[in-house]
Amino acid sequence: MLRCLGLMALALAVPGSAMALPPPPPVAVVLVHAGGPPEDSEQLLEAISDGSLFEAVAAPVGAEAFEACGAEPDREACVRGVLAGVDRSGAPIVVVMTLPSPGFYGGWQCIGEGSGPTRAERQRIGFDPSRWDNATARYWEDDRQAAASCILAAASESGW
Repeated sequence: MLRCLGLMALALAVPGSAMALPPPPPVAVVLVHAGGPPEDSEQLLEAISDGSLFEAVAAPVGAEAFEACGAEPDREACVRGVLAGVDRSGAPIVVVMTLPSPGFYGGWQCIGEGSGPTRAERQRIGFDPSRWDNATARYWEDDRQAAASCILAAASESGW
């Protein structure tokens, strides 16, 4: 028993030992402005692209390839059509389409490479940036978690 406890203590004391976490998965995120204040979506995306939940990598396609999709009645089908013609040999590509929303509200629809959403309830979110300035960080953290979940659910359409 003492030997087992000694080995556990050694594993905890040695940096980079068996307790190390795997690196976050790489995701190529493309932010497409189709409505809502762009600076709010950019701020939110920057806050979750810090490498703790996923590693943001360069996408093989730019936002301009998806701009026409913002005016389409079926944005999702349009985005998936564009993605079908893109080299997808690298990290999963996630298109974050900002959604038109009333007032101060913002919204995202996260679309991945698959034939459909893996978690539809997580791949469409709404947020209220006016609450981010309040004394409590709860709303900011809630919206950060929802945004990260949106991107990771869409990335999982790739099969990883």
